[in-house]
Amino acid sequence: MKKGSATPWLLLALTWFIAGTSQAAETGISAQAGGQFFHTRSLGAPYETGIPYALFLAMMERYPQQLGANWSEFREKYGLLEDPSRPAGLPVGFVLYDTKLTATRFLMTNCSLCHTGEVNGQVITGLGSRTIRIHAFNTAILSIAKGDDFNAKGMLPLAAAAAQRNKIPWGWRSRYVTKKAILCGNRRRARAKRGAGVYQGSSQTTGAATLRFHPHPPGVDVQGTRVVRSGWTDEG
Repeated sequence: MKKGSATPWLLLALTWFIAGTSQAAETGISAQAGGQFFHTRSLGAPYETGIPYALFLAMMERYPQQLGANWSEFREKYGLLEDPSRPAGLPVGFVLYDTKLTATRFLMTNCSLCHTGEVNGQVITGLGSRTIRIHAFNTAILSIAKGDDFNAKGMLPLAAAAAQRNKIPWGWRSRYVTKKAILCGNRRRARAKRGAGVYQGSSQTTGAATLRFHPHPPGVDVQGTRVVRSGWTDEG
């Protein structure tokens, strides 16, 4: 064998080894894997389509008539499905997401919120829900955000207490993000008082936009679609 002739064979063998190792490490494609991805993956970015989890728990505590005092009441009020395997009693379509940048745990939604149905007690992934009251949920969130009592002074202590009870990460960064979320809600209230419209989402975007208190580029919804009015954004 000539000098250097073994190099291509060594490279080929190394390629086979890496490919085989990577393939073995990947999760196989299956209906089960697809269902898990569909139900556990969050929709969008947390700062655009989420709300600090501790803040939402505080909102449930402070506004039980609008949201329900616990997840069981929340599910019943808005026609959501129960999944015993989900953490903290979250309904189908709600997921938790921890951010590294701000060390904040967010409550987010995904496609399964609207696209998981139930027939004769059997939960069917991909089937449109016939019970969900997403627009009622949207209206409740917006009405809370527009209330005079929804402010940092009242909500931050409740969020901190909820974080402690539920072992949710809570530091100065989480506090800052939560305060910014509340202030975005306050800006919605100010716009409503001066007669500016607040976008309430479509059937395709409301599942995510419902929880969004954070700033968003003017005129662009959570799906990246251009809209005519930009009055619903948190810009001025």
